[in-house]
Amino acid sequence: MVGLIYCGENQKGGEVAQLWQAFDKREPSVPNQPKGICPVTYGVCFNDNRAIAPRFCYVASVEVESLEDILMDMVGKTLPANTYAVFTHRGSLTKLGLTCQYIYGKWLPNSDYVLAGEYDFEHYDQRFQGTDNENTEFDIYVPVKATGSAGARRWPDGQRQRSPSL
Repeated sequence: MVGLIYCGENQKGGEVAQLWQAFDKREPSVPNQPKGICPVTYGVCFNDNRAIAPRFCYVASVEVESLEDILMDMVGKTLPANTYAVFTHRGSLTKLGLTCQYIYGKWLPNSDYVLAGEYDFEHYDQRFQGTDNENTEFDIYVPVKATGSAGARRWPDGQRQRSPSL
């Protein structure tokens, strides 16, 4: 994926939105995007631990077939293979905090999984209908690994939960 990056404290609340606004204008000029499909965009979250104090980083990006010819002020990333818990956020972005509270404050501590990777990411496809649209949807991928009892846990219908969804 190739995109624009923000690293900082993310305290003001508008930094990521401003990054997406800037990226949306530039996205059509990103080379090596797959032909003939609706662009799939990603919001990649990670901590920059190289700094004296770790900083939150976010990349507003688009899927590409190659990291060649990256535009001068953009970054390219290949996310490592991992096991992910996948959650679907539904509703306007003003409710995203509730989804994150559920994932990290409720689901993860009560699951048979622990965090297991550097990168969480948001996957935006044709279901994303805008930041203020109550019908918008996108997926949040959280890297996890099973603790000793994961995978054997049974749910009421007898099925194993593979990718939880909100």
